[in-house]
Amino acid sequence: LHAVGRGAGVLVEKPLCTTLADADRLVDAAAAGACIAYAENLVHGPPVQLALSHAARLEAIDHIEVRTIQPRPTWGDFLTEGWGGGVLFDLGVHPVALALLLAAPARPVRVRAALEGAEDHPVDEHAEVRIGFDSGAEANVVASWRGAEPPVWDLQASSPEGVVRLELLPTIALERDGEAVALPAVPDGVPPPLVDLGYVDQLAAFARDLASGASPALGAAFGRSVLDLTCAAYASAGQGGGWVELPFAGDRNSTPLSLWRR
Repeated sequence: LHAVGRGAGVLVEKPLCTTLADADRLVDAAAAGACIAYAENLVHGPPVQLALSHAARLEAIDHIEVRTIQPRPTWGDFLTEGWGGGVLFDLGVHPVALALLLAAPARPVRVRAALEGAEDHPVDEHAEVRIGFDSGAEANVVASWRGAEPPVWDLQASSPEGVVRLELLPTIALERDGEAVALPAVPDGVPPPLVDLGYVDQLAAFARDLASGASPALGAAFGRSVLDLTCAAYASAGQGGGWVELPFAGDRNSTPLSLWRR
């Protein structure tokens, strides 16, 4: 907020904030003209862009699956209470964002979740989330630190007329109705993950927005929508896994972890 108050543009890493109250402040600043981009790098990756394009051609998507499964982190504060949440709050916001974009223009209207922790740290390390949309579609999201190397990151969107499936890790592959879809080539001399996982195009888009004065396509409001659903999922897990309506009507000053633990 200090930076945008001085006229700078800001690319905010995911998750956007630790509380919805803080997210509201960023959304208000963006509405007042600040350039605030939400750093969901995967959405900028050419494979994800191509998968979203194919999914948009499916009529009446009714089911979505997105998974991010890998070992728990061995660095940083991710396993501490002060971080604000565990695997769903950190790793899980990637698949939540992808599920929202795959289902668009349908809006999420309810969510339920089951979280599992561990004996050696206070945060969640395995999360299974179900999202209901106003179109009748549902999405299953799994985020877990209980995987082995290499990580498994993938997504699938299906309708009565077809299926789109994308694998991001350990290898990248896209299929439409079981047939392989050619992926864009990575420029020579650039490490493929920087392109395929969206880091290069994310920064290029941010630079263009700064130069043109345009509002980022993925801005603070999108980051807040991901956090809103995430907070509701934690609250659902804390209440035994029942459905929680969206937008989340709970305490906007609570961290996701505290919504689960209370």
